[in-house]
Amino acid sequence: MHPDEIIFHKIEDYLRERLSPQDRVAFESDMAADAALAALVQRQKQEKQALELLAERDLRARINTWERQMPATLAPAGGRYRLKWVRWAAAAMVVFAAGWWLIRQTGPVEAPVATRPETPATSPKTAPTPKQPERRQKTETPKEVITDAEKRPVPAPKTTPPAPVQKTVDYAALADEFYRERDFFPAGQSTGSGAAGYDQALQDFKKGRYSDILPKLRPGGKLDSKDLKTKELLAHSLLKSGQYDAAIAAFREIVNTRKQPYADKAEWAMALVYLRQMPGKSAELDRALQRIVARPGHLFYGSAKALRGRVEKE
Repeated sequence: MHPDEIIFHKIEDYLRERLSPQDRVAFESDMAADAALAALVQRQKQEKQALELLAERDLRARINTWERQMPATLAPAGGRYRLKWVRWAAAAMVVFAAGWWLIRQTGPVEAPVATRPETPATSPKTAPTPKQPERRQKTETPKEVITDAEKRPVPAPKTTPPAPVQKTVDYAALADEFYRERDFFPAGQSTGSGAAGYDQALQDFKKGRYSDILPKLRPGGKLDSKDLKTKELLAHSLLKSGQYDAAIAAFREIVNTRKQPYADKAEWAMALVYLRQMPGKSAELDRALQRIVARPGHLFYGSAKALRGRVEKE
């Protein structure tokens, strides 16, 4: 059974007091915790009351019509035949109302199938009704039902709208999109650093062998703080190997030297490290981008402005 049908029947049992005391208490607790469920119950209750009123009004109109159309010869003294005939009509209308309700909940149909049970009202067992009034009655009944169904506004669609899907952002992929290796290590760049093993370390970095770089850049666990080129390669190696805290610390040391172009490149790299740790580092990323965007002369002013627009859009 479809989940919408299950909840419909559960609400119907609740409104008709067919639930056990334990199930009723549990269902009311669910309504108190779920505003959408409470709205569905209220809406179904109003639809039920509206249908009962429509059925009662329609039954009265039909009885008055049948009384006017019934020949005088079919109404013997004492009113016994009339009372029996009216009971048959009332039973037929109850069956009709129930059938129409079920058909409406399961979906629209091209013809009102639920009107057929009204035929017992003109059954040969009750009275030899003339063919002409009977044929006119059969054609009028579906017309009235269709008109009422078309004029009455439908309170809700058959199915409830799906819950909004939580959109997830792949921040790591976004960081890869904005991280361009040539921005930090241009092709044909000369080393000029004098650091032992730098050339080999740079080749290992470009080949993705980040675990082989650290021993070459920090022999004996020490690093010359004045060698910004080596420190820059070390920071990017830490970033690529997932050691984000250590990478942030190394980039911050380069930024604090204020030596260009290393300071601007390190500041932009710090923003990309924060981007990889989103959404946990949203405040740090916002501050890093604001510092860059506040300086139109920054080497990565345009990139930072574009990234901030993407993050805000996501």
